[in-house]
Amino acid sequence: VYEPKFGAVKSVTDANGETAAISLNITTTAGAAINTFDQKILGSYYNNTYGSFFGSADGTVYKMVEAYNNQAKVDWCYYYGVSDGATIAAPNDATAINDIFTNATYGLSQWTTRNATLFSLVTESILWDNITDDAQIVAYASSTANTSTKQLTVGSVIAFKTAGGKLGLIRVTDIATGSTGSITYNVKVQQ
Repeated sequence: VYEPKFGAVKSVTDANGETAAISLNITTTAGAAINTFDQKILGSYYNNTYGSFFGSADGTVYKMVEAYNNQAKVDWCYYYGVSDGATIAAPNDATAINDIFTNATYGLSQWTTRNATLFSLVTESILWDNITDDAQIVAYASSTANTSTKQLTVGSVIAFKTAGGKLGLIRVTDIATGSTGSITYNVKVQQ
């Protein structure tokens, strides 16, 4: 049996001496480029060390006043709730607005721009290090539908779609529980 290499021509001759040739060219389409942000830490609402707000365009973590001053850049916030546990929520999420980030001056209800990021929990196993372009990201993040994702644990992978239409994935690597706790994660997002 002859096994041709890619792009090689294979000839076949039948019992009557008739010969035919076939060639096969395989073309693959690479996905679009992505940005990767590793070991990002967000604090819950009473954490005084880390900010609770994140901008996926450049990987910036914002504290409350900084987030207020950069509303259009904030794609999500983090809190650890009594019943919700570790939660990533969009700035337009009702619980985040009404129950969590309620500062009278800088709280989410005072924002004029609350980006409508959407999330979904990825339940399939993903080889994180193999994601080098947006092909897998598009497959998982195209059907996001929730303004928050709750009860996150170490190893959780969350798909997201920003208000600007960028798709991405978040992988949780550490959680310190409680209202003064934090979440550490990695992000891969379309450029």
